[in-house]
Amino acid sequence: MAGSAIILEWDTNTAFAVNETIYTSTDPEISIQYQNKFYRCKEAHTSFSFGSDFGNNLWEEMTVKGIPGPQGIEGDQGPVGPQGPTGNDGVNGGDGADGIFSQIASVAEAQAGTDNTKGMTPLRTQDNFDFNIGSRDAAIGTNTANITTNTNNIATNTTDIANINIDSAQITQNQNDIAGLVIVDAGLQAQIDAIVIDNAQIATNQADIATINNVTIPNLQDQINQNKAEINVIKNATELVNASGEQELLNSAGPIDITGEDYGATGKGNRFELNSVGAKSARIRAEIYRKDDAETRFTIAHLELQFNRATNQWMIGRFATTVLAGEDDGVTFTVNTSNPSAGIYVGQVAYTTDNMVGGNYDSASYIRFLLEEIREL
Repeated sequence: MAGSAIILEWDTNTAFAVNETIYTSTDPEISIQYQNKFYRCKEAHTSFSFGSDFGNNLWEEMTVKGIPGPQGIEGDQGPVGPQGPTGNDGVNGGDGADGIFSQIASVAEAQAGTDNTKGMTPLRTQDNFDFNIGSRDAAIGTNTANITTNTNNIATNTTDIANINIDSAQITQNQNDIAGLVIVDAGLQAQIDAIVIDNAQIATNQADIATINNVTIPNLQDQINQNKAEINVIKNATELVNASGEQELLNSAGPIDITGEDYGATGKGNRFELNSVGAKSARIRAEIYRKDDAETRFTIAHLELQFNRATNQWMIGRFATTVLAGEDDGVTFTVNTSNPSAGIYVGQVAYTTDNMVGGNYDSASYIRFLLEEIREL
């Protein structure tokens, strides 16, 4: 709407185009320092709050010039005499007594209008007037717009007041209804008087509340803090250890140990220990590939291992298997527990394979495994 003379109403979440003009009036959504002014849109945008948009240089205030008054009657101009020579500046005299100006204000001081010690000549008075005429014209324009708005509001209110219908009959009916309610309240007074306030029970309840606030809740808070501490101990005492390995998977063989990477006393790799740094549970994801002239077997097997404290033995379970084309991989897993030293129990996983009789068993057959081991720190 560039170049349009239409003055729009500002509102939030509204799209405005460059050069569109708004008048803020006394919109309560706009801070008072921005009210009753005209603004021009400097950049197309969708409005947020007016203070934020103005601070982001999306609007600029427009100066409104008031209507000029009628020109007065011009008097006759007298004859102008010749200008005499300008003499040298004399020496500045001392400050005069209070109430007498000793200096004339400069143009800047006259325009600022803040100095209270220097005199204002007619010229300096005109300087002040010329400098401030723009802001005065804007204020006059704003006041003119406000007067127009208030005049319109008065006309609207006058119409609204004229349309008010005073229903005297309804007022009388309402007065009678109120009088009837007073009579009903008087009838309820006996029921109100019959209410018994049990001060003893109130005192007991107050004592119970005090006990809850001073004893029960602090005890519960102590228990909560203790539980949090125990949870943190448990959380900090566990660590997930990952290890992996791969080896050739033989045909019709076993039991053969899974000999992946072995990191020794830490319990990582293919060994599981229950001691101060050992594990008490673990999970193995095994990828099995076997092939001969007759068939190919490919399986993902999931093994769960757990240390039984009652028997000091590792236990193993195969709980899920994915088999290619419904073929059994023919691999069985076992775990053997040894006791190399006091308090240390080592679990070694081994496999046993059936006999694939197709001939020319592929030496590229393999077992790959990924170990997830839960250890105590």
